[in-house]
Amino acid sequence: GINAEYMGISELVNHPQVQWVSVVSPTFLHREHTEAALRAGKHVLCDKPMEANLPAAVRMLRCSQTHTNQISIIDHELRFLPIVSSFKRILPELGKLRHIEISALLDFRHFGKKSVWWNFSHLGGGVLGAIGVHMIDLVTYTTELNITQVNCMNEIFLKEKPNDNGELVKSTSEEYVSAQLVLSSGAVGTMTISGVHQGKSYRRIVFVGDKQRAVLDLDLCELTVIDSTSKTTFHQRDDMENFPDPFPFGTLLLARQLATASSLPQEACTFQQGLNTLSVVESLRKSHECKQWVKVKYDFDEPSKL
Repeated sequence: GINAEYMGISELVNHPQVQWVSVVSPTFLHREHTEAALRAGKHVLCDKPMEANLPAAVRMLRCSQTHTNQISIIDHELRFLPIVSSFKRILPELGKLRHIEISALLDFRHFGKKSVWWNFSHLGGGVLGAIGVHMIDLVTYTTELNITQVNCMNEIFLKEKPNDNGELVKSTSEEYVSAQLVLSSGAVGTMTISGVHQGKSYRRIVFVGDKQRAVLDLDLCELTVIDSTSKTTFHQRDDMENFPDPFPFGTLLLARQLATASSLPQEACTFQQGLNTLSVVESLRKSHECKQWVKVKYDFDEPSKL
């Protein structure tokens, strides 16, 4: 590592010993910090979600496309879990995919006692940005299918929170999501996300085909495949090397690959894929607002001036 302190992003990205920049700033600053790193000649690992809005994310993608000698990826670390690699390999054994059930139930405690950027959807806050993007990415990455249409209902349970001055501020970022999905193959799905779940987390994706079903249990880091007779045909539980959760374990596996990578790792989430996931998120929020089905946009125009 580099034993140094920096007074700002410019000083950091221009340090001659820095090769990689991990952008873990608030979501609405991802474009600014990513572009600074790329223009300074650094590789970039950008936290998810890619940005707070599509125009900013498109600008990030365009910038990365002008720096082709550098690696630019989104930090979807769950892709690097062994169970995810195994599922991607054996997915055809499920037969024709019929439906998917996505569940992510956690307790984010309203993102803290005071009003912060996480409580504002236009800044990239909410459970869709915190955990929803991970679940969406796992589905599209493993199946190699796009989500084409969505129908969504969101809810905010704590409507107002005090800011640093003690003034109550309205929260706009979702704490609960209930959605229906249509995939490009014609398969359908449901997604339930909660940030106010009491007790132990519950994170699971069930893939149902016409031959078998598979369960990705992210709490146990476990993959189970079951046939029509209820027989378990495949089972794998990852050794998380004493990590308590699959997210830090996935980050370790990602870091090991990047430490020796001279090109883009095959599991890595590209900026284009991160942009696609953000489009699904924006479509889910739009569906909630208009109270009807929304088609997900993948043909991105040049971004408007920010």
